[in-house]
Amino acid sequence: LSDEQKQQVNVMLFTSPTLSTAHFYKEDFLKILDCKDRQSAKTAFSDWINSV
Repeated sequence: LSDEQKQQVNVMLFTSPTLSTAHFYKEDFLKILDCKDRQSAKTAFSDWINSV
């Protein structure tokens, strides 16, 4: 994203608590995909489910 687009996203996230929460959960979920092995992904997914 360009700097202007990042700023627009930040305004939207600040304006909408629901959107901000959804964005947080999406970003947290994407971390699961970065896990190096199946067991750490399973643990990260379980933690994510518990947080949601």
